[in-house]
Amino acid sequence: MAKNKNKNKDAGSNFEYRVRDKAIKAGIPARRQVLSGAMKDHPGDVIFAEKIIGECKLRTLQKLVSGDETFSFHMSWFDQVEQQAKDHKMDFGILLIQPKYKKKMLAIIDADILFSLIAKVYK
Repeated sequence: MAKNKNKNKDAGSNFEYRVRDKAIKAGIPARRQVLSGAMKDHPGDVIFAEKIIGECKLRTLQKLVSGDETFSFHMSWFDQVEQQAKDHKMDFGILLIQPKYKKKMLAIIDADILFSLIAKVYK
């Protein structure tokens, strides 16, 4: 059991590094949060531009009878990253999810924040 837990932890840590590296490649300063989850004053998994907290979740896909693939999402993850951003005076929190064995990363962000960001880009 412990071996499987370490394997999952390693996969999660690797995902956090990939998120950080992808942000840096896009020109966004980013760092992986050391001791994330272990210490209250180290929120989130990745910090972007010292203003945005990212929480990373690697999820296993389940195949439905229809053939579609799905994964579970816990609203508490999003609530937690939003609260951490507020508590640490960051601009906002973002939840980054990657289904295992898929290349595409997904981001969950408050729609009002998304619309504000889009408006800034297209003004």
